[in-house]
Amino acid sequence: MSYKGEAGPKQPKSIVVHPVDFIDYMQQTMGVVNFQDDYNHFYLAAQLFMSFIERVNTALRKGIIGRPDYRLRSQPGYKPKTSLSPDHYKKIKQIWYGSTWIHMRRAKDYSIEWWDIVYTDKIQLKTGEELIYCPSLKAMNPVEPISTNTLGIMIRDYVPIRDAWWGHDYTQMITSGGFQVKFSDGVKPLLESDQDVMDSDSLVNVVSREYFHKMIDILTMKWDEIQNELFIEMHEIISTAKRGAGFEGSDENEVSMIITEDGQG
Repeated sequence: MSYKGEAGPKQPKSIVVHPVDFIDYMQQTMGVVNFQDDYNHFYLAAQLFMSFIERVNTALRKGIIGRPDYRLRSQPGYKPKTSLSPDHYKKIKQIWYGSTWIHMRRAKDYSIEWWDIVYTDKIQLKTGEELIYCPSLKAMNPVEPISTNTLGIMIRDYVPIRDAWWGHDYTQMITSGGFQVKFSDGVKPLLESDQDVMDSDSLVNVVSREYFHKMIDILTMKWDEIQNELFIEMHEIISTAKRGAGFEGSDENEVSMIITEDGQG
């Protein structure tokens, strides 16, 4: 999976028709998301997926499509669900737009004994436990292509400096992270020591390479887990409709939708 920064929109390469029937649109869009994933364009796929689930939820709410509830389907007065799983929907939005934390506990040697992603900071911490703020997954897309010549990577959110550079050599952090000010008579570091870094409330958007890769691995692991659940829910909507369970078929009328080379409409 690539996180080195993805190219912006290009001139249209092809035109893909947008079906009037919403079920056909869902099937097509899920295919585009899978296509972007298969070709290692994580952020293009993720951005499309987030706008897609908003449209699916709107269609469910308006009754354009229905989500089957197999537990209640045989009961009198049955009605399809009017939204995707609220829990999955809420969590994937928090991962993408921000508002998640890592809840973890360290051993006496500072090794991590266990950790988990949590969706609230209202947690009573016990001895040895920490709560680390997670930037949004959207903001983890690097501002510039990642260089092999520096330890610092610029992201699109600000995080505590003690988390962004935890465990790094002080001198290395100051020079690689750019945390110094130039004067006519020399250069002065913004923080004087390791302890200053640990005690500082400063927020930075240049993070260590280690922080970047660990954080994005944690966030995408949870993202994939929840995205898979939502994909299955939408697949059930499509398969139920295609079996003719009370939904209309495709309309012959179609509206053009321009797709650029990078897959954006």
